[in-house]
Amino acid sequence: MATAAIHSTSSRLICYGWLGLSCLAAPSMALAQSLNNLDNMAFGVIDYNAQPPTGTARLGPNGSIAYSGNLDGDGSGTAARIEMVGTTGDTVEVRCSASATLARSGGGTLAFDVIKISHNIPQSYSAATDCAGLTTTVLNPVLSATASENILYLGGQLNPDGNNVGGTFRTNISGGAPFKVRVVFP
Repeated sequence: MATAAIHSTSSRLICYGWLGLSCLAAPSMALAQSLNNLDNMAFGVIDYNAQPPTGTARLGPNGSIAYSGNLDGDGSGTAARIEMVGTTGDTVEVRCSASATLARSGGGTLAFDVIKISHNIPQSYSAATDCAGLTTTVLNPVLSATASENILYLGGQLNPDGNNVGGTFRTNISGGAPFKVRVVFP
């Protein structure tokens, strides 16, 4: 489930990967920039009280979940957490996929059509920044000497389409498409 790539472009190092990522510069490059996956995103069990299931489950980067339509659950999940490691004082560019797809064994998908991100403070869904694709910078944090201040928190919105009920859905199952986070270090 973990895949990452590193590309050196002029004087910048671009690390990108997706959850379960571990992206580290090659030792021969002697660079200290890296991304460390601390937590994978999890929505937990989502219940529905009528057929077909409709509505959304919105997971904030703070781990709280709000449900709409006929969806329900316990209201808590796990936001993704990624630690950025680099030189204190450097300003980095953070970019992330705007959507993804979760799939289950035996077929069926769920649209993960809004991805939210925050830096340093795990914000609510509505307060977090929308991801806008891997070519658009959405955050420009300055790296801190304190590791806990260099954390990216991610959440998002699932939209069951009514035809895919029951089962465990993941981005790393055939038919799934993971979301990616790209950090450009100076």
